[in-house]
Amino acid sequence: MKGIILTLCFGLFSTAWADSLDFYKDVSDKFFEENVVKLNRGTLKQKLEAIDKFRQMRVRRAIRPLIEALRGTSADGETPTKDIKISTKNGENTEDKIINLDLEEHNQPIIRFLASQAIAELYHEMGMKPMVEVYKQMAEKIDENAKVYAYTNEFDQVNAVNATGEILRSIGKLVDNLELLEEDNDAHLKPNRQAITLGIETLKEALSHKHYYIRAAAADGLFYSHRKEEVLSILNSAADSEKDNYAKAALLSAIIGLQPSNSSRLNQLAELLKDPSPIVRLRASQGLGNSGIQLAESYLIRALQYENSNAVRTQIKSDIRKINHQAAPQAPTYAYQKEGVFSPENRIKRK
Repeated sequence: MKGIILTLCFGLFSTAWADSLDFYKDVSDKFFEENVVKLNRGTLKQKLEAIDKFRQMRVRRAIRPLIEALRGTSADGETPTKDIKISTKNGENTEDKIINLDLEEHNQPIIRFLASQAIAELYHEMGMKPMVEVYKQMAEKIDENAKVYAYTNEFDQVNAVNATGEILRSIGKLVDNLELLEEDNDAHLKPNRQAITLGIETLKEALSHKHYYIRAAAADGLFYSHRKEEVLSILNSAADSEKDNYAKAALLSAIIGLQPSNSSRLNQLAELLKDPSPIVRLRASQGLGNSGIQLAESYLIRALQYENSNAVRTQIKSDIRKINHQAAPQAPTYAYQKEGVFSPENRIKRK
């Protein structure tokens, strides 16, 4: 049964993006190195704290430590280990024996989930190739029956499917950020076009992954790239052939987000509000709400009259308020999935 991932009530990871990146922000070397050590050798909690600190600081020198965290490697390129000294006696001599223990938490999905988000926000092409490589390594291990954890807000229950999907979304956001950087006449550095192409091609390939959630995340990533002319055709083709309704809802949402005038796709998305699965109905509501189309409100109001799932009802109410441009609480799946945020504020949408 497909599960709904509830939001993590934790403002730590929802820092809003500043109008411009501060390339010269003064961050003390001591503070910076302390957080690098946490990423390399710390507990899971320390690693997550360090990722969040780097994300808040938004300085470019954080990108390499974040890439290492994404890959699960230490500063010297090796899998990090924890050194423990135990006292041993050999006759009258006492020696310290070093035991190296592999730290499983270096490869916890939640680290990759959050590290990919932070990398995407640093507007640097250096992050693209590692994200693509890690995505491909993880995607190969996910079969079509892999499960997504349901109704949880625990970090340790975010699994590989969640993390793999979030990397795809982050790839799409990084593509968009690199495009914005390229279009900014005042930007100090211009991105490498190869990084943008690599990201887009990876997202296109991911649309054919055997797991529905990965295909849905690829659709999200393509929307986040905002490359309308380049991705609409493949999104439409994928939507026509998609058999899973959750992934179909994601594809239709992406199409509507890029092409709000497409009434045929809007109607198809609205039909999914009647799906037997609550997660599909929730996903369809997200797409309609984020479309900003006034007609979508009538579909949502009608669906609300018959909706029995509290999670879906909460989502529909939030999406109705969103269409009316009123402040609404975050959707139940926002913190973990983020695939429904198809109209980010203060973003440039390309034609």
